[in-house]
Amino acid sequence: MSKFTSLATPLGIGNGGDMIAPIESALARLRGLPLWSAGRAADMLWLALGARHKAPTKRSPDREVGDFALHVLCPWRISGSGGVITGRGDIYVPADPDEDEADFRWDRPGRSIVDAQLRHWIDAHAAAPLRVTDIVVDRCAGFTLHLDQNVAIEVFPDAFAMPHDLREQWRLLSPGRDDPHFVVNNHGWS
Repeated sequence: MSKFTSLATPLGIGNGGDMIAPIESALARLRGLPLWSAGRAADMLWLALGARHKAPTKRSPDREVGDFALHVLCPWRISGSGGVITGRGDIYVPADPDEDEADFRWDRPGRSIVDAQLRHWIDAHAAAPLRVTDIVVDRCAGFTLHLDQNVAIEVFPDAFAMPHDLREQWRLLSPGRDDPHFVVNNHGWS
């Protein structure tokens, strides 16, 4: 059986479709959990939440995963009381101010501002990871995860739903388990 459930509801993001309740239900499992790791794969933000579990691979024998992972492909930002900590736009800016933009490869991990900022932010809270304190869902399938210390992770889908164009916005999954993924795209959720 596939990990993915079939498209259950057409969304037409922003068309008044009732996405709030199913998204609130899916994300409610994150309330109270610690966020202990964050990074990216190309332009996708990933967050690890909940208890840590060993999940070694040949390439990464020390790999750990959380009870939940959040994968975000749409615009996002992490902010604190001082303003934006980092956001999706930082992926495309070199961390090294002396790097020639012609040589900059944003798709290589560790090269952009977002990599440095995420690493610094997670390291700053390594001894006591921030916990999800509240979740607010908007009418366009976006949401804000409120964390301790007045930190917020905001996810805001921005793609119009054309019949011929299906683009994933974000997904919530349980790594290492056969649980269905909760996937939001520009047409709905599954």
